Amino acid sequence: MSQSNHAARWDEGERLDDQYDAECNALIEETYARAESVLRLGGDHSDLVREALHEAYLIARRRWVEIRGFEAPLGWVIKTAHHVLRREKSKAGRETVLPEELPGGMVTAADSWEAEQLRRYWLDRLPPRQAQVFALSEQGFSNPEIGRILGLADTSVRFYKHAARRRLQELAEETLGGDPDATR
Repeated sequence: MSQSNHAARWDEGERLDDQYDAECNALIEETYARAESVLRLGGDHSDLVREALHEAYLIARRRWVEIRGFEAPLGWVIKTAHHVLRREKSKAGRETVLPEELPGGMVTAADSWEAEQLRRYWLDRLPPRQAQVFALSEQGFSNPEIGRILGLADTSVRFYKHAARRRLQELAEETLGGDPDATR
């Protein structure tokens, strides 16, 4: 092989690495906030969630040739980070739990920012599994996809979604005074 052919292959490899880096960085920018919000609903400390996401994105970059063709790479990232979290918790022999009462006062749904804060407050009041299933459902994942991401049976996903909707409705009625039009 001539030196020019070797140099051309080297340049092609570098160009592909640069392209893959750019694509992977775009995925991170596009999905990080959504992945973090879903994983935080599991009741884990934010630092632990960030570390798990960091590791998941590092794995994604190493396997980018395979992952770049996925239809829903966000689901893959969440599933990988979820496995990292489980591994870390089993290593440490601890389970993290949400506190009974969350700090801070209740907000009103006067504008979209406050409505989003209220939604987050209500999701934090759900059991972690229900909150994760509901958040993934809001992200547009189907029941089978949610089951694969979280390692749940389809019937469990349906149960958690139903229980989450019921509890969110109760929270909305409690917070907004039972006015059915206010919850829409």
